[in-house]
Amino acid sequence: TELSFVILKCLPGQRDAAKLWYLFFTDALKRLLGATVCLEQPALVKCGNNAVLLLHVDDVLFYGNEQWISSVMIPALKSEFKMSCQYVKSFDR
Repeated sequence: TELSFVILKCLPGQRDAAKLWYLFFTDALKRLLGATVCLEQPALVKCGNNAVLLLHVDDVLFYGNEQWISSVMIPALKSEFKMSCQYVKSFDR
């Protein structure tokens, strides 16, 4: 008998793995934070007037309202994803 399998997860090395992750993650950002993706530069994501995110595969660089990021964005993302983050606090010039 011949068996066939359906893999329901994205495996490392799949040609479209990065694209599938991007679509999955941006959908979560839209759902959780009301984010909008920049049409001209899809790596840029805006969360209202609170933050701007720069996406590169599974790394995210973000800039914005420190209070909103720590009290809203990070907890929302941690509720959906296993993640770690580091902050660079504002500094006086």
